[in-house]
Amino acid sequence: MNMGSTVQRLGERSTRSDIIISAEEASRSVFCFAGEFGYEMIAWLPYLLYLKRRLGLHMETCSRYGSCVFYYFSDKHHELQKGVVGDMWGDMETYATIQRQLGGRRVIYPDSRRRICIEGIEWKVKNIHSRIPNENYCCLDYSFINDPLPFQFDRQFVVLNNKSFLQWGSDIPFNYFDPEELQQIKDLLVKKGYGVVYNHFTEGTKHDRFFHVNDNRIFGEDEFTFDMRTYYDSHPNAADWNRMQIATYNRSTRVLGPQGGNLYLPAICRRDLVILMRMGDYIDYLELSRLYDINIDAFYEVRHMLTWLNAVLPDSDKIAERAHRSLTDPCR
Repeated sequence: MNMGSTVQRLGERSTRSDIIISAEEASRSVFCFAGEFGYEMIAWLPYLLYLKRRLGLHMETCSRYGSCVFYYFSDKHHELQKGVVGDMWGDMETYATIQRQLGGRRVIYPDSRRRICIEGIEWKVKNIHSRIPNENYCCLDYSFINDPLPFQFDRQFVVLNNKSFLQWGSDIPFNYFDPEELQQIKDLLVKKGYGVVYNHFTEGTKHDRFFHVNDNRIFGEDEFTFDMRTYYDSHPNAADWNRMQIATYNRSTRVLGPQGGNLYLPAICRRDLVILMRMGDYIDYLELSRLYDINIDAFYEVRHMLTWLNAVLPDSDKIAERAHRSLTDPCR
């Protein structure tokens, strides 16, 4: 059978065939992901990292635009064009196109309906909204990314994430911060002595639908806040955006944000999370808490989050004072 008919069959089939191959066969294949970011970070990348460490195989990978930083263990990584990735695990048409672009080579991609087994090592995580099995799974580690930041505070800082796309096919937004809520969170954090980095990151996929949030000029107009869009606008490379997000998370004290994939990466960077969750699954974050040893606190409304932050979040200068005492007091 020639490769053209193989690609056509791949694009037209309604089910995804199992892949049960040797390490040598895997080293000649391309591990690919063209779906949602959360599925990639929680279900797919930890399996690939385990394969790399366990088998030491030559690994070639392919994923979303700007994704090279996430695949730090890959021997050769390909990036898709902007706006190609789709929903959940990705779609068959996209994977068929990728296979054609790679000259008909075997493309290994995940889906909950298929079995993937490399040299007897089975892919286990087929549902990110459930208990994550520890078997054949390596936690990711981006702690080595500490690039110079595009801002400088004389204080510790918190990252405040936001998003503006509609979820679950609804025409009504659920999990997001509106301008008034953003201002309230900013005022509280600055009052308690923290810098605030605002991160409203928009990737753009096949399926995302957006609504407008009037959040311009709330952050970055004073010495205690910074709007990450200032960096994104001056750096056209998406790989730089992702790398700078990681570097920023790695140096923050914690991350606040609405429920969704925007909080998976800071959890993997081992930052404590404060989540606005009016709707959605909670077990994802409980599992991330267990895997990456972080604290998770979730709230239905911003007013409850503000009350909790005001009561629990220590003043930034008191943290610095305790750290100074611990370094100078020989009895500690």
